[in-house]
Amino acid sequence: MRDWTIVAFLLCYFFCVDLHAENSDVTWKYERAVDYDYPENKVSAPQGISFIFKDDELKISSACTGRVTQKDYAFSDVFQPLSKEGVTGKQLDVFLMKNFKLGLSKVKRVYKVTSPGRCSKPLTEFFVFDDKILAVDAMVFYVYGKANADARAEAESYAGYKLSQLPMNFDHYYAVCEKKILDAHQRPRTTDKCGPKYYPYVADPKKNDPIMSLVGNHDFAKFGAEYANGFSPAFAQKTRATFMLFPPMSNVLLIRVDDFDLVRSEERDVMSGAYITVVNGKVIGQIQGCNMNERYECILDQKVVAKVLPSGKIQSIIPF
Repeated sequence: MRDWTIVAFLLCYFFCVDLHAENSDVTWKYERAVDYDYPENKVSAPQGISFIFKDDELKISSACTGRVTQKDYAFSDVFQPLSKEGVTGKQLDVFLMKNFKLGLSKVKRVYKVTSPGRCSKPLTEFFVFDDKILAVDAMVFYVYGKANADARAEAESYAGYKLSQLPMNFDHYYAVCEKKILDAHQRPRTTDKCGPKYYPYVADPKKNDPIMSLVGNHDFAKFGAEYANGFSPAFAQKTRATFMLFPPMSNVLLIRVDDFDLVRSEERDVMSGAYITVVNGKVIGQIQGCNMNERYECILDQKVVAKVLPSGKIQSIIPF
């Protein structure tokens, strides 16, 4: 009996430690995606570029945390659209090996996000490998890899901010938030009363914060913004810049900045809100006059007029 106790202890020592390590917090970062039917076409990066997965919880952002269940993997259940086209599990493995060096022939479990669902897309159903996660959304496959130390550090640098949600529509934002942002003296202030859709912050020069410093010292007029001369740089002009952060796209951070500050006796023009893109702590692009969707595309009159490139630069599609 004593021998079996020792054996049980040793088994638990080795296997339980491994299990704990496997379920520790791991940050996964988007790498690439391929459409099964049109592999030559470029697939847009998902809204959730990185996420944390632990046990039965998947966290894409402060505004999007999903519950995860797992079940036995059956090809016909997960890949119904492919099955209807006559594609077999072996054919799918050939495709996956060619594009991602991954295969499902030995996989036994599939993970499914049960809630909240929509904000977690394309992470609705996925497979976990040693150092990769393979997600499937309809006919498109997305691969995520374990984030390196630099990527984790970058993600943590935004940990103090709640991320606002895309798509972003200014009219809706203004209607929902203006009265909650302005204090009794009609000055903007940081508030979480617009959540979970919007989390506006006001840049404070007294805080040693890299995001606030970037927003407060940015010269919007120099980047072509209209009516910005009396507003920016906010710290130099002693104005209050109200801003929101959105879920990053790869290494590109998107920030919306608005001028809600008090203007007395028409002493200056009010700057129209602008989006800035930030890469490695530097402003790369700026755009005004449109709303932004979850694919980092600027929308005006229901048309895509510009889009943010992976470099952070903003490419105009239709003059506006």
